[in-house]
Amino acid sequence: MTEKPIRILLVDDDEDDYVLTCDLLVGGSEDHFRMDWVDTYGRAVEAIERKEHDIYLFDYRLGEQTGLELLTTSISMGIRAPIILLTAQGDRDVDMEAMEMGASDYLDKRTLNRELLERSIRYGLERKRVEEARQEAEKKFRAITNTAADGIVLMDNDANISYWNPGAERIFGYSSKEAIGREMHLLIAPEEFHDAYREGFKSFRETGQGPAVGNTLEFTAIRKNGDPFPIEVSISSVKLAGKWHAAGIIRDISDRKQMEERLLKARKMESIGVLAGGVAHEFNNALMGIMGNLELLKMDLPEDERRDRCLEAMKHSGHRMSSLTDQLLAYSQGGKYQPKNLKLDYFVLETLPILQHELNPEVRVETHFQKVSYVRADHTQMQMLLSAILANSNEAMEDEGLISISAGNEEVDEDVAKQHPGLKPGHYVCLVIED
Repeated sequence: MTEKPIRILLVDDDEDDYVLTCDLLVGGSEDHFRMDWVDTYGRAVEAIERKEHDIYLFDYRLGEQTGLELLTTSISMGIRAPIILLTAQGDRDVDMEAMEMGASDYLDKRTLNRELLERSIRYGLERKRVEEARQEAEKKFRAITNTAADGIVLMDNDANISYWNPGAERIFGYSSKEAIGREMHLLIAPEEFHDAYREGFKSFRETGQGPAVGNTLEFTAIRKNGDPFPIEVSISSVKLAGKWHAAGIIRDISDRKQMEERLLKARKMESIGVLAGGVAHEFNNALMGIMGNLELLKMDLPEDERRDRCLEAMKHSGHRMSSLTDQLLAYSQGGKYQPKNLKLDYFVLETLPILQHELNPEVRVETHFQKVSYVRADHTQMQMLLSAILANSNEAMEDEGLISISAGNEEVDEDVAKQHPGLKPGHYVCLVIED
């Protein structure tokens, strides 16, 4: 395939210079170069606006205006093609100013030849290609790092942050402007580790190696608000301009750690549950023997009020122990209780005789019930709850006293709910125990 000719625009108010330049490039090389020529500043602007050329040659002298002015205008118009300034004065200050303004090269017309001009053109085009490739690579890099959930950080040879992506901003709370230029370790590491990190970085500066390089390790970091949290860091080293730099990918593993802790806790609870289930079964077997022997004892002993009272108290205790084993079995099965519809007033009246014998004889229990709706609850759990509260009230009163138990329907509005976190507005049954 024939190579596409390089299109050149020459801006020069001297036709003789155009002819000379054209002969240098186009003569004998029709397939390589195609040159267009304009001789005024205004025509040059019109031609440049069309953006049809691969490279531009500007003469320094353009009547009342200069090639430097045209250079500035071209760049402001979005021209990214190489621009070469041609001078006949050999003024180094002008040449350097042109380079600083964005020219790809400057050439002295007095020493201009084909080889020099062609080399400058090809150098300018290659430089443009490399710059475009660099910009494309940078766009891809930023597209990847800007959308990454993980923090991507670059650290220079002085341990200062040179790049800080949006993921790092979200993880640590520092904006890119706040982070870049600051020492990495001082910014995100707990203070007690600063000296150790600095000592380790000395070795990295010399060799590009360290315990974290090429590995994925876990550390404790500090957010901007001072909260410590766990991170996972993967670090690689890269040598730039003879100095070692570090690139790190940082992941916030707080959620993962919490999940691991919950899983570990669940496994422990599962083990305890298995143990509790075994104990409950053995306890239940022993309890059945005790309850059976109580019935036999009742038949063997002569009838007596004191006998009946003692046996009844023992049976009540046995029933409570049976309820306790039910709780252990429910716990061993992961909290699979047996909720049912209960009316709290009936429940309290049924349960009190079972618990009454454990209270101080001098302590009276009174009940006060209004209209009470049904609630959904585990019967045994509620018995244990009521027993624990009554036992606590009983211990709080040295001699005689009064325990008041009341229950009734209650409507909770938004104002009341706000005063009790976790409580939602709605219909409730309220159980009140006072001593």
